[in-house]
Amino acid sequence: TLLMLFIILYIFSCIAVELITFNPKATGPDADAAFQELVELHFPSLMTTMLTLVQFVALDNISAIYKPFVLLDPWLGVYFVGLFLMVGIVLMNLVTAVIVNSALEQATQDKDLLKSMEEQRKKRLVKDLHRIFHRLDEDGSGQLSRHELRNVEDADREVLTQLTTLTDPMEIFDALD
Repeated sequence: TLLMLFIILYIFSCIAVELITFNPKATGPDADAAFQELVELHFPSLMTTMLTLVQFVALDNISAIYKPFVLLDPWLGVYFVGLFLMVGIVLMNLVTAVIVNSALEQATQDKDLLKSMEEQRKKRLVKDLHRIFHRLDEDGSGQLSRHELRNVEDADREVLTQLTTLTDPMEIFDALD
């Protein structure tokens, strides 16, 4: 994006040097002193012209630049309108689109990360539940009875409460049964 901005500023600066710096009102026998003064202030060389046009990128007090030129040579209005539309609006909308696109890509990555974290949390939950139920299965049958669930230790009861939001292990049994 910065390279594109530089290229467009360079192109418009070259055009400005041709249209403004070498304008008959700036050079030659019919030169206008006010026009020459404006050219020396804003468009004396390619580098100064590029720096002047950076103000159009930021829309920084650009009327102080184009208005005196357009009053002295109305045809320069076409150049300045084109410059304003291309740099001030189109290019800055492109920059905004790049920023918004980056933000959307980041949001998608964040969403994927949250999904992955949720899957990991669920896997841990299943492992914790399996470990607790295996520990509670006193007879090794692979099934829990009400009696075995009543003997749940406080630490396991707390984990079950955190995982299921149910405080009574019998409610958990009834919900799973």
